[in-house]
Amino acid sequence: SDELMVSICSIGVDSLLTPSAGLGDLSFCGSDSAKIYDTLSHFDKNKRSILLNSETDKMPTRLNIIKSVFSFSRETSEPIILYYAGHGITINGEFYLVPYDFDISVAKYTAIPLSLIIDIISDEIPWAILLFDACRTNGRLGRSERGRGRLVRRGLFATGNVCIVSSCGDGENAIEAPAIHGVHSGGIFTHFFVEAVRESLAAESRVSMGRIFSQLRDQVSSYAVELDGRSQTPQTFGIDINDLYLV
Repeated sequence: SDELMVSICSIGVDSLLTPSAGLGDLSFCGSDSAKIYDTLSHFDKNKRSILLNSETDKMPTRLNIIKSVFSFSRETSEPIILYYAGHGITINGEFYLVPYDFDISVAKYTAIPLSLIIDIISDEIPWAILLFDACRTNGRLGRSERGRGRLVRRGLFATGNVCIVSSCGDGENAIEAPAIHGVHSGGIFTHFFVEAVRESLAAESRVSMGRIFSQLRDQVSSYAVELDGRSQTPQTFGIDINDLYLV
C-alpha cells in the first residue's frame, strides 16, 4: 500500500460564462469544492493544493483546470486527488467535464475529456484519485428537484495509476440536499465523503481510502432511499482503492 502526502485540486462549477440550453445553474458545487479543499488540505504538508471556483481568484476555466493538473503531475512526486463538482456531458461515449467557459456550440472543443486528464497525469506519480460529483444528464436540475444528474458508468474508464470514484452508478442520478441531519450540505456524496474523512482523522493517524469508500457507499445508498426513495450507489474504477492511504 502507499502512504504519502498528497496535492489537492478541488474544482466547483456552479454556473457557466455562456448559458447553455440544458445545463442550468447548480447550487452547491462551489461550496462542495471548498469543503473538499478544506478537509483534504490536512494531508498537503507542502501546501501545493489549489481551489478553483467562482469565489476564488482562480476561476474553473478550461485552461486553469488543465494547467493545475499539469503542474501537479510535473512538479511533484506526490499523489494527486482531483475533485470535480459541476456538469458533465458524454460525447461519442466519452465523459467530459464542463468548465466555466464551456460553449455548447463547440462542446467537444471547450469541454475537458476525461482521457485528457488521465493523459496529463504523469506515470511518475504513485497514484491519483479522481473524485467526480458531476452532472451527466441534460436539463436544469437544482435544489427544488432534490437531485441533479451526476456522472454514471458510461464514458468512464481509468488506466495506469488512476482510481476514479464516481458519485453514483450507471443510470442513477446523484442527490443533493440543502441540509442533512441538520447540517448544511450539498451533494450527499460530497457530504458523506467529508464526514467519513473527518471521522477517520479523529480516530487514527492514517486514513484508509478503501474504508472511507465503503462507509461512503453505504451511507449514500441508505440516505438516498431515506430522502428521495431513489437508488444512488457510488462506484470506483481503475486501481484498487483499498491499497490507498492518506497520512
